[in-house]
Amino acid sequence: MVAAIGQELELRKSYLGEAVIETVYFGGGTPSLLSPNLIDQLLNKIQTSFSCEIKEVTLEANPDDLSLSNLEAWKKSGIDRLSL
Repeated sequence: MVAAIGQELELRKSYLGEAVIETVYFGGGTPSLLSPNLIDQLLNKIQTSFSCEIKEVTLEANPDDLSLSNLEAWKKSGIDRLSL
């Protein structure tokens, strides 16, 4: 799935032109089930595919997925905002 999202990002590069990405929102479905490593891969793909000055990265999360270890891992991955 993450590889397919990476391919989609490549296909959509021209859509934004020279626009600068400032926010990233991981939402829909249950992205909080992704491992921090997969979130890192997606963020890296975004940053290498587009012009970025990322100021905020939001993760939509199910309250049942919240744990101290998940919160710490998400923060380390660059998530700085949760949408519950």
